[in-house]
Amino acid sequence: TTEIYTLSLHDALPIFAYWNRLREERARRLLTATDEPVSAVADRLGFSSVYAFSRFFRARTGQSPTACRREARP
Repeated sequence: TTEIYTLSLHDALPIFAYWNRLREERARRLLTATDEPVSAVADRLGFSSVYAFSRFFRARTGQSPTACRREARP
């Protein structure tokens, strides 16, 4: 926890914003580098539902998780 706090101060981000950035980056990696279903990615990242994950991902990236995966794999 202290490490996250220190890193967030370094980046000038509140803890929650830093945590969301990490979740977004991890989601992108999982969506583009694995064949895990979107529901499994959502569960792995601690979202209560696929719907909550999709809303989070779209708000942060401007695209759905499925579109991100499709774009990364032509």
